[in-house]
Amino acid sequence: MPIVGTGHLELTAVNAGYLERSGFFARRQREFPVCHDIHLTMERGKTLGLVGESGSGKTTLGRAILGLASVFSGTIRYHPPEGPAIELQNLNQARWRPLRKKLQIIFQDPFSTLNPRLSIESILSEGMRVHFPDQSQPERQEKMRSTLDLVGLSADVLSRYPHEFSGGQRQRISIARALILDPEFIVADECVSALDVSIQAQIINLLLDLQDRLGLTYLFISHDLAVVKHLSHEIAVMQEGRIVEKGSVEKITATPEHPYTRELLEANLAPAI
Repeated sequence: MPIVGTGHLELTAVNAGYLERSGFFARRQREFPVCHDIHLTMERGKTLGLVGESGSGKTTLGRAILGLASVFSGTIRYHPPEGPAIELQNLNQARWRPLRKKLQIIFQDPFSTLNPRLSIESILSEGMRVHFPDQSQPERQEKMRSTLDLVGLSADVLSRYPHEFSGGQRQRISIARALILDPEFIVADECVSALDVSIQAQIINLLLDLQDRLGLTYLFISHDLAVVKHLSHEIAVMQEGRIVEKGSVEKITATPEHPYTRELLEANLAPAI
């Protein structure tokens, strides 16, 4: 059964991008806006699919939510299961730290995001040592075993290294690394785009199962509307840093209003060459 009270997020008039620092002691800053006037709500235990072509600003928005890109204006409000809402856009690193375990990310490329010099045990235990310093080693071992079981892997992978696994297995390990901190909200940034089609389906089914079992909230980022519609409850379409259309999966895929959304749908229906 899903966990009751899983947090969700609201974005209001968010403008985000990156800062370029220059000058003596990097005192001068120049803003490079990427995302413009973003209004979105991510409901508890559901998936918002964010779709658009490469360069549309999807990844920047996901990173801005997690404090990994700059928010120039607007509000990103996180509602924890208990207590008042927290505005994320101006938090410093010290205030972000206790929230990191609740808001996690799964990156696109499982080949580059796992340190090849670390064993799977070291990769999985790294976050636990930071966020749960009082855990005993037996407790960490049990948590690693149970989390690997959730993603369909056995405990014997702990002594092995990333290069010993296929792309799909590595992405399962990446998912386990996020899950091991007991998050409430996960940004899944193009997390199946580097995988073969058959493996994509397995990972999508895994994400759906985890959402059902753990009550997770997802922001699922992809350029592929066909993939997004299988996982999402609602879809937001992003073009050149702006949300041009949003609505239920049924509305967006059956009766799209914006020309760009129709282009994305037509691209998905076009036969492969």
